[in-house]
Amino acid sequence: MIDLFWLFLIYSFLGFLLETSFAKATRAKKQNRKCRIFFPICPVYGFGALILTSLPSLIQQDIFLLFCFGFITASTIEYLTGILYGHLFHVSFWDYRGMPYHVQGQICLPFSVGWGMLGVILICGLHPAITPLVLKIPRNWFLPAFYGFLADTTLTFCILKKTKDPNTLKWYSFIREQITNPYSHHISTK
Repeated sequence: MIDLFWLFLIYSFLGFLLETSFAKATRAKKQNRKCRIFFPICPVYGFGALILTSLPSLIQQDIFLLFCFGFITASTIEYLTGILYGHLFHVSFWDYRGMPYHVQGQICLPFSVGWGMLGVILICGLHPAITPLVLKIPRNWFLPAFYGFLADTTLTFCILKKTKDPNTLKWYSFIREQITNPYSHHISTK
Protein backbone atom coordinates (compact mmCIF):
# COMPACT_ATOMS: atom_id res chain seq x y z
CA MET A 1 0.00 0.00 0.00
CA ILE A 2 2.77 2.46 0.91
CA ASP A 3 4.68 1.60 -2.26
CA LEU A 4 1.53 2.22 -4.33
CA PHE A 5 1.24 5.69 -2.78
CA TRP A 6 4.84 6.53 -3.75
CA LEU A 7 4.33 5.16 -7.26
CA PHE A 8 1.16 7.24 -7.57
CA LEU A 9 3.01 10.41 -6.48
CA ILE A 10 6.02 9.74 -8.70
CA TYR A 11 3.92 9.03 -11.80
CA SER A 12 1.70 12.04 -11.04
CA PHE A 13 4.83 14.21 -10.79
CA LEU A 14 6.27 12.76 -14.01
CA GLY A 15 2.91 13.47 -15.64
CA PHE A 16 3.18 17.07 -14.47
CA LEU A 17 6.68 17.31 -16.00
CA LEU A 18 5.42 15.81 -19.25
CA GLU A 19 2.46 18.21 -19.35
CA THR A 20 4.67 21.20 -18.59
CA SER A 21 7.21 20.19 -21.23
CA PHE A 22 4.46 19.64 -23.79
CA ALA A 23 2.92 23.04 -23.01
CA LYS A 24 6.27 24.78 -23.44
CA ALA A 25 7.22 22.84 -26.59
CA THR A 26 3.88 23.56 -28.28
CA ARG A 27 3.64 27.09 -26.87
CA ALA A 28 0.22 26.23 -25.54
CA LYS A 29 -1.95 29.09 -24.39
CA LYS A 30 -2.46 27.33 -21.05
CA GLN A 31 1.00 26.86 -19.51
CA ASN A 32 -0.10 25.98 -15.96
CA ARG A 33 -0.52 22.20 -15.79
CA LYS A 34 -0.79 21.69 -12.04
CA CYS A 35 -3.92 20.12 -10.58
CA ARG A 36 -3.14 20.81 -6.93
CA ILE A 37 -2.38 23.99 -5.02
CA PHE A 38 1.06 22.95 -3.72
CA PHE A 39 2.14 19.55 -5.03
CA PRO A 40 3.33 19.76 -8.67
CA ILE A 41 1.33 16.75 -9.81
CA CYS A 42 -1.24 15.61 -12.36
CA PRO A 43 -3.00 12.74 -10.55
CA VAL A 44 -4.63 11.47 -13.73
CA TYR A 45 -1.19 10.10 -14.70
CA GLY A 46 -0.71 8.48 -11.31
CA PHE A 47 -4.05 6.68 -11.44
CA GLY A 48 -3.47 5.54 -15.01
CA ALA A 49 0.00 4.25 -14.20
CA LEU A 50 -1.24 2.30 -11.17
CA ILE A 51 -3.93 0.60 -13.22
CA LEU A 52 -1.52 -0.28 -16.03
CA THR A 53 1.14 -1.62 -13.66
CA SER A 54 -1.47 -3.85 -12.02
CA LEU A 55 -2.50 -5.51 -15.30
CA PRO A 56 -1.81 -9.24 -15.60
CA SER A 57 1.62 -10.10 -17.02
CA LEU A 58 -0.07 -11.71 -20.04
CA ILE A 59 -1.22 -8.22 -21.10
CA GLN A 60 1.96 -6.45 -20.01
CA GLN A 61 4.10 -8.79 -22.16
CA ASP A 62 2.07 -8.24 -25.34
CA ILE A 63 2.94 -4.82 -26.79
CA PHE A 64 -0.25 -4.60 -28.86
CA LEU A 65 -2.51 -5.51 -25.92
CA LEU A 66 -0.56 -3.16 -23.68
CA PHE A 67 -0.98 -0.33 -26.18
CA CYS A 68 -4.73 -1.04 -26.37
CA PHE A 69 -5.12 -1.13 -22.60
CA GLY A 70 -3.06 2.07 -22.25
CA PHE A 71 -5.25 3.73 -24.89
CA ILE A 72 -8.51 2.63 -23.25
CA THR A 73 -7.48 2.97 -19.59
CA ALA A 74 -5.94 6.43 -19.82
CA SER A 75 -8.72 7.74 -22.08
CA THR A 76 -11.37 6.46 -19.67
CA ILE A 77 -9.62 7.98 -16.65
CA GLU A 78 -9.13 11.27 -18.50
CA TYR A 79 -12.77 11.37 -19.60
CA LEU A 80 -14.19 10.55 -16.17
CA THR A 81 -11.82 12.96 -14.41
CA GLY A 82 -12.74 15.77 -16.81
CA ILE A 83 -16.45 15.15 -16.31
CA LEU A 84 -15.99 14.94 -12.54
CA TYR A 85 -14.06 18.23 -12.36
CA GLY A 86 -16.70 19.86 -14.54
CA HIS A 87 -19.66 18.67 -12.46
CA LEU A 88 -18.17 19.05 -8.98
CA PHE A 89 -16.08 22.20 -9.37
CA HIS A 90 -17.20 23.74 -12.67
CA VAL A 91 -13.61 23.81 -13.92
CA SER A 92 -11.78 22.31 -16.85
CA PHE A 93 -8.08 21.51 -16.91
CA TRP A 94 -8.08 20.56 -20.61
CA ASP A 95 -10.25 21.05 -23.66
CA TYR A 96 -9.82 18.98 -26.80
CA ARG A 97 -12.67 20.57 -28.76
CA GLY A 98 -10.16 21.86 -31.29
CA MET A 99 -8.73 18.37 -31.85
CA PRO A 100 -10.01 15.76 -34.32
CA TYR A 101 -12.29 12.99 -33.09
CA HIS A 102 -12.89 14.40 -29.63
CA VAL A 103 -15.64 13.34 -27.23
CA GLN A 104 -17.18 16.35 -25.47
CA GLY A 105 -13.75 18.00 -25.45
CA GLN A 106 -12.65 15.57 -22.71
CA ILE A 107 -10.71 13.05 -24.82
CA CYS A 108 -9.54 12.89 -28.43
CA LEU A 109 -8.03 10.31 -30.72
CA PRO A 110 -4.52 11.82 -31.09
CA PHE A 111 -4.00 12.03 -27.33
CA SER A 112 -5.54 8.60 -26.75
CA VAL A 113 -2.97 7.16 -29.17
CA GLY A 114 -0.32 8.99 -27.16
CA TRP A 115 -1.67 7.44 -23.94
CA GLY A 116 -1.36 4.00 -25.53
CA MET A 117 2.28 4.68 -26.43
CA LEU A 118 2.98 6.05 -22.95
CA GLY A 119 1.51 2.87 -21.47
CA VAL A 120 4.03 0.81 -23.43
CA ILE A 121 6.90 3.08 -22.35
CA LEU A 122 5.72 2.89 -18.74
CA ILE A 123 5.56 -0.89 -18.55
CA CYS A 124 8.56 -1.71 -20.74
CA GLY A 125 11.00 0.88 -19.43
CA LEU A 126 9.95 3.30 -16.74
CA HIS A 127 8.26 1.06 -14.18
CA PRO A 128 11.06 -1.53 -14.00
CA ALA A 129 13.54 1.31 -13.39
CA ILE A 130 11.44 3.16 -10.79
CA THR A 131 10.20 0.23 -8.69
CA PRO A 132 13.58 -0.58 -7.06
CA LEU A 133 14.01 3.10 -6.16
CA VAL A 134 10.57 3.25 -4.54
CA LEU A 135 11.44 0.26 -2.37
CA LYS A 136 14.33 2.28 -0.91
CA ILE A 137 12.15 5.18 0.30
CA PRO A 138 12.17 5.14 4.12
CA ARG A 139 8.85 3.96 5.56
CA ASN A 140 8.72 6.85 8.05
CA TRP A 141 8.37 9.32 5.13
CA PHE A 142 4.96 7.92 4.26
CA LEU A 143 2.73 9.60 6.88
CA PRO A 144 4.07 13.15 6.42
CA ALA A 145 3.83 12.80 2.63
CA PHE A 146 0.37 11.23 2.82
CA TYR A 147 -1.01 13.89 5.15
CA GLY A 148 0.59 16.61 3.03
CA PHE A 149 -1.04 15.16 -0.07
CA LEU A 150 -4.38 14.83 1.71
CA ALA A 151 -4.23 18.43 2.97
CA ASP A 152 -3.21 19.69 -0.47
CA THR A 153 -6.04 17.79 -2.15
CA THR A 154 -8.61 19.01 0.38
CA LEU A 155 -7.43 22.62 0.10
CA THR A 156 -7.39 22.38 -3.71
CA PHE A 157 -10.93 21.03 -3.84
CA CYS A 158 -12.17 23.76 -1.46
CA ILE A 159 -10.51 26.48 -3.54
CA LEU A 160 -11.85 25.08 -6.81
CA LYS A 161 -15.34 24.71 -5.35
CA LYS A 162 -15.31 28.33 -4.17
CA THR A 163 -13.62 30.03 -7.13
CA LYS A 164 -14.54 27.72 -10.04
CA ASP A 165 -11.22 28.78 -11.57
CA PRO A 166 -8.17 26.50 -11.98
CA ASN A 167 -5.97 29.60 -12.31
CA THR A 168 -6.35 30.14 -8.56
CA LEU A 169 -3.95 27.21 -8.16
CA LYS A 170 -1.21 29.46 -9.58
CA TRP A 171 -0.45 31.17 -6.24
CA TYR A 172 3.22 31.36 -7.23
CA SER A 173 2.44 33.72 -10.13
CA PHE A 174 1.14 36.30 -7.62
CA ILE A 175 4.42 36.08 -5.70
CA ARG A 176 6.44 36.34 -8.93
CA GLU A 177 4.39 39.40 -9.93
CA GLN A 178 5.05 41.03 -6.54
CA ILE A 179 8.78 40.43 -6.87
CA THR A 180 9.08 41.69 -10.45
CA ASN A 181 6.54 44.52 -10.15
CA PRO A 182 5.80 45.29 -6.49
CA TYR A 183 3.50 48.24 -7.28
CA SER A 184 1.25 46.42 -9.75
CA HIS A 185 -1.48 45.87 -7.17
CA HIS A 186 -1.31 49.31 -5.53
CA ILE A 187 -4.53 50.04 -3.64
CA SER A 188 -6.07 53.43 -4.29
CA THR A 189 -7.07 55.48 -1.24
CA LYS A 190 -9.63 57.78 -2.90
